[in-house]
Amino acid sequence: FFFHNLEHMIRAQAAAILAFMLLSTLGRSFVPAARSRGSVGFARALSDTSSSCSALNGVPPAEYISTSISSADVVIFSKSYCPFCTSTKSLFSSHASELGLTTAPLVIELDEMGAEGADVQQELAKMTGQRTVPNVFVKGQHLGGNDDTQRAAAEGKITEMLK
Repeated sequence: FFFHNLEHMIRAQAAAILAFMLLSTLGRSFVPAARSRGSVGFARALSDTSSSCSALNGVPPAEYISTSISSADVVIFSKSYCPFCTSTKSLFSSHASELGLTTAPLVIELDEMGAEGADVQQELAKMTGQRTVPNVFVKGQHLGGNDDTQRAAAEGKITEMLK
């Protein structure tokens, strides 16, 4: 991957370490995804398959969601097979610098969490009124799904939210 300057790289690494420590306390693993040139890449929360403990490690779904959305500037609750989720993730990957994104979005693949992914999605529906994925949060504020996210990016709303 390519960083424009050393300060940017250090901030990104510090954010990744902080997210790793935060998610590790919830019984989760932090896996940076492949990065393309000029992109901030993605941080993905995946269940710990080597452990017999649950993905949420006893944390209620509402607390898991709250902790997740406060741990990164952009959080995308997603499903790995969803084309709308792919479109949203591609937006943040290919236009990160234009949107003002300086750290990797946290992508939580609900379909990779087992039954607890459904619990998290159900809690998201209660919190936001949105039952579908992607379910996007920027700076702790609910943005919406793919259409809302694409529209907000085109109108400059995401850039304003990230300031």
